[in-house]
Amino acid sequence: MDLKTLVTYLADQHLLVDNVGDLDGQEVQALAMDSRAVGAGTLFFCKGAQFKADYLKQAVKQGAIAYVSETHYDVPIPGLIVSDIRRVMPTVANHFYDRPWQAYPLIGVTGTKGKTTTVYYIRQILDAWSKQQQKHRSGLISSATVYVGEEEVDSQLTTPESLPLYQLLQTAANHQLPYVTMEVSSQALKYHRTDGILYDTVAFLNISKDHISPVEHPTFEDYFSSKLKLFQQGKRAVINADMDHVERVLATAEQSPTVEAIHTFSTKNPRANYYAKAIVSQPTGESFTLVHQSQEYPMTLAMSGAFNVENALAAIAITHGYGVPVETIQHALSQATVPGRMESFHTKDEKIVAMVDYAHNQVSFEAMFDTSDQIYPDHAVGVVFGSPGKKAYNRRQDLTAVAGKRADRIVLTTEDPGKEDPASICQEMLQYVENQTPRARAKATVEVDRGKAIQTLFDWAEQLDTPAVLWIAGKGDELEMKYQNGLEPYFGDHNYVKQAIAAYNQRH
Repeated sequence: MDLKTLVTYLADQHLLVDNVGDLDGQEVQALAMDSRAVGAGTLFFCKGAQFKADYLKQAVKQGAIAYVSETHYDVPIPGLIVSDIRRVMPTVANHFYDRPWQAYPLIGVTGTKGKTTTVYYIRQILDAWSKQQQKHRSGLISSATVYVGEEEVDSQLTTPESLPLYQLLQTAANHQLPYVTMEVSSQALKYHRTDGILYDTVAFLNISKDHISPVEHPTFEDYFSSKLKLFQQGKRAVINADMDHVERVLATAEQSPTVEAIHTFSTKNPRANYYAKAIVSQPTGESFTLVHQSQEYPMTLAMSGAFNVENALAAIAITHGYGVPVETIQHALSQATVPGRMESFHTKDEKIVAMVDYAHNQVSFEAMFDTSDQIYPDHAVGVVFGSPGKKAYNRRQDLTAVAGKRADRIVLTTEDPGKEDPASICQEMLQYVENQTPRARAKATVEVDRGKAIQTLFDWAEQLDTPAVLWIAGKGDELEMKYQNGLEPYFGDHNYVKQAIAAYNQRH
C-alpha cells in the first residue's frame, strides 16, 4: 500500500485533515502503534492520552516511513493528520490487510458475563467438527488466550486494539483456519476497534450494570448502547431471550441493515429456537434436555453452574447453524472446560470444596451463589474477592451487597488495583458491607495479601462443624496482577487453593 493511495482513501472516508511531507515512492510494509515494534517501512500511529513525541522519534529511528496523528509533529518523515485516530486505525488496517475476516466465518460474542466460557464452548465444538473433517483447529481471540494458527498465547485485553486485532485476523487467514471466534467488549465497540468487520454471526448473551466509571462508560446507557453496536456488524444474530432488556436487543437486531436472520435461546421460553428444559445441577456438571424444532436431545456439561446452560445454548445455536451435527455438539460439551472458570478443588474428607472462578460483576456473583444453593445447599458459604482500581466503580458496592446477603464469611482482598492503593479499595468495600445488617458486618474482614486472604477463608472453614464451599472469585487462572507500575507475577488463585488443601489434608 503506497502512501499516496492511502491519503486518497482517507480523504474519501472524510477522515483526512492534512498531509505533510513528500509522499512519493513511500510503500507501507507494516502498521504499528507501539514504537518498540517499528521496523523498516512501518506506518506509525500516534495514539493514546499518554502518547509522547519521544515515541514518534524512536519510531523514526527504527524505520517508520510516515506517521498518522491528530497533531503535527516536527519529524523528518511525512505525516497524515486525521480527525479521529481511533476511527482511522481500523479503517487503514482493514484496507492494508484487505479485509482478512472474509477468509472464514468470523463469530463475535458480547455480553456482561459468560463471553469467555461461550467462545471456549464454540471453539471446542468447532474443533471437534473440524477434526472429523480433517481440517485445522478454529481460531480464538478471548480475554484468556489467543490462537490464530500459531502458538496459543495469553491475552492482555478482551478485544485487542484494532491494529493487532486485524493482524491476528490476517494471520488466521494465512493459516487457512476454518472459523474464528472472538469476544467483543463494550470498549472495543465504543472506541471503534472492530470497525470495518462484518461478522458472520454475532451473539448477545446478557446485559447488566458493569464497567461504569469515568474511564470506561459514564452511564449504563452508554455501556448498553455500545454493546448494541455489534448488531450493525453481523449477518446472523443469536440472542438470549431471557436477558434483561431483551425487547430492545431484539428490536436493534431486527432494525439492523446487516442482520439477515435472528435465532433465540432460552431456559424459560419454549418458543425460543433453542430451548433447555429439565436442567439438573450437580457437582460433576449440568444436564438438560435441548429442544429444537420439536426434537429433544439429552445434553451434559462438564462444568457446574446452571448459568453455563445459557452459555452452552448460545454455543449450540451458533455451531448448529454451521451444520455441526447434534451428536458432535453433545460429545464436545460433555468434555468442554474453560481455564479459571468453575474449577473445583476438594479436601480428601470432602469437608471443604473450593471453587476458583472469574466471577467479577454483580450478575456473575448472583449466579455464583445460585450455584452454591443448587449444588451445595447444606454447605456454609465463604468468598474471597476484591475490585479493580480506577474502573468499574459500581462493582465495589454491588459485589459486597450480594456477598453481604448470601455469604457466611467474606474476606476482601487485592484484585488488580492498578494505580490505586489496594488497602483503600478494600476499606471502601468494607464500608458497603458494614452499611448492611449486623450479621453482614460480623462476617467480613480485610486481608490485602491475596494468598493470605485465601488461607484465612480455609482457616474459617476448617473450624466449622459443617461442610463449606469457598468461592475464590475474580482472578480465575490469571498469573499476573496489575499494579501501579504494570503487571507483576502472581502465584495464582488455584495454586494457593492447592497449597491450602494440601496443608489441610496433612493435618487431617
